[in-house]
Amino acid sequence: MKSAFFDRRVSFQASVFHTKWTDIQQQIRLPCAFSLVANTASAISKGGDINVVVHPVDGLTLSAAVGYTDAYYDSTIIVGTAPLVFKGQTLGATPWTFNLSAQYEFMLGERDAFVRGQWSSKSANDGPYPYQNPGSSVYDPTRTQGSYGTSQLDLRAGMDMTPEVTLELYVENALNNVSWTTNAPVYQAGPLWTGATIKPRVIGIQATARY
Repeated sequence: MKSAFFDRRVSFQASVFHTKWTDIQQQIRLPCAFSLVANTASAISKGGDINVVVHPVDGLTLSAAVGYTDAYYDSTIIVGTAPLVFKGQTLGATPWTFNLSAQYEFMLGERDAFVRGQWSSKSANDGPYPYQNPGSSVYDPTRTQGSYGTSQLDLRAGMDMTPEVTLELYVENALNNVSWTTNAPVYQAGPLWTGATIKPRVIGIQATARY
């Protein structure tokens, strides 16, 4: 549904969904550290989102959004004597997402300008994953953590230098939050681990030309 109030100074959008998948394609990690893409079991994905945008004064836009997804297998696939995927296993989707932003547009001299800040966050998905299931062929007791939650603050300011050219200064991940995104052994129960984080702080200048 969509709606607007107070002479469209407040707008509201919301949605819910329930999806049934069959024979979905998933990347499956094998005990030997190799992986394959296969048509696996059926799955269910359900959730929803809400987005609110407010214009309290001319030039200022505030927005807030939250989303929820619960995606999981609803059947088990047995390979040999062990399940490759099992009923209730997560598909790995981020359960909760949050987004807050504020943008102010104004005139600087005779030129259009703006400043913007945005904070975004994703929650961790604690599973269950196959490596957490003792009955799985890829069970790994050294791995207890599911996916990792992340958050970052992005800032941006810009001005129209000419009607065709906009110059912007931006700072991505302004708080330099370098939380994990992945952290896992190279192979099942192996001594070597690899990990990755979100991109550290980035400061840059961007010019856009329209023609």
